[in-house]
Amino acid sequence: MLVPRSSVPRGKTLLKGKLVCKRDESGNIIRYKVRRVAKGYAQQPGTDFTKTTAPTAHLELESFRSILHLAATLG
Repeated sequence: MLVPRSSVPRGKTLLKGKLVCKRDESGNIIRYKVRRVAKGYAQQPGTDFTKTTAPTAHLELESFRSILHLAATLG
């Protein structure tokens, strides 16, 4: 998603990024599906981010069984 430079707060910078595609060991392109990744190593702790955790899904066994029961019941 492109962000207009006018919407960036004063004193903040945008992360630079690069395009990445799937390559083999010799550097030849295997697949032409390209994605853009941010260069996160350029961030400064406390300035650009405050948290270092990522949200992850944690299914308890009882919750997982409930979901399977609903799936089986509803077909």
